[in-house]
Amino acid sequence: MFEDALLRASAENTHVSPRPCWLLNSLGILYDQQGNTSLAKETQQKALACQEQQLSPNDLDIVLTINELGRIARHLSHYEEAESLHRRALAMLVELFDETDLHIIWTKSALGRSILKQGRPSEALHFQQQVLDVRIQRLGRDHPHTLWTMSDIVRCFRDLGRLKCAIDLQQEIVDRITRVLGPRNSDTLWAMDSLALLLDEIQDYETAKTVQRTAFAGQVETLGEAHPHCL
Repeated sequence: MFEDALLRASAENTHVSPRPCWLLNSLGILYDQQGNTSLAKETQQKALACQEQQLSPNDLDIVLTINELGRIARHLSHYEEAESLHRRALAMLVELFDETDLHIIWTKSALGRSILKQGRPSEALHFQQQVLDVRIQRLGRDHPHTLWTMSDIVRCFRDLGRLKCAIDLQQEIVDRITRVLGPRNSDTLWAMDSLALLLDEIQDYETAKTVQRTAFAGQVETLGEAHPHCL
């Protein structure tokens, strides 16, 4: 559908219309959802070129496409490229919004993840802590986005060798997500599994085993014994 609409729009006199840009954006998102990440990247690059021709330099749509390209680059394990794109988007966003704007917070979170993947946990932690502070203030400690950021900080702590901090924060995540989503929710069980792995790293094998057994029992009950996660 999007491909047909794009062909029709391209055949029209659209030199002052953003419609082909929007269609390219939508098509790129669709390709990504279908798992065709390389084609999604190529399509979003075309969308960005279209937007830069049609829109003002700091238009939010341009920033969102740059961030989308950064997200795709991260999924392709192109972490330096992802960092560069997210930094570019962040520089544009701070000219448009207050530091607590959710667009800025999402971009800092994505930037922190790209940096962590390049082995710079201290720098990544700097960004993720900023994200956490704003999300706690605006969304509350129990909001899923806040809990996701806490998980990002756990990974930073782990890579910094601060395992006690990582375990304490991961335990808080487990407690909060259990209270909000319930003990058998898949996110709860994954959080417990992550806690068990951290406990195993400090050689607290008995506690790790207990947590892992609880998580496994929940996965079997929720997913069934034949599910790949339970094998």
